[in-house]
Amino acid sequence: AQVAKQHTDNYSSLTPRERQVLRAVAQGRLNKQIAYDLGISIVTVKLHRSSVMRKMQAKSVGELIRAWEAIPADIRANAST
Repeated sequence: AQVAKQHTDNYSSLTPRERQVLRAVAQGRLNKQIAYDLGISIVTVKLHRSSVMRKMQAKSVGELIRAWEAIPADIRANAST
């Protein structure tokens, strides 16, 4: 429960755009797919990804996805807003 709270607290520090990028990464989307979906450049996606990794305290994409999955589903459901 403490781990989930930590991830949720980290998640709450993300900007709406970072949340969108996190969701897309967790779904296995590639940078260029995310860029296309969100109408932003690949470089911008990479910047958001690195910011998400830092704020979520993840050292790898695997860790990032585990952190995402630890966040309660009702909070994750609002990630697109």
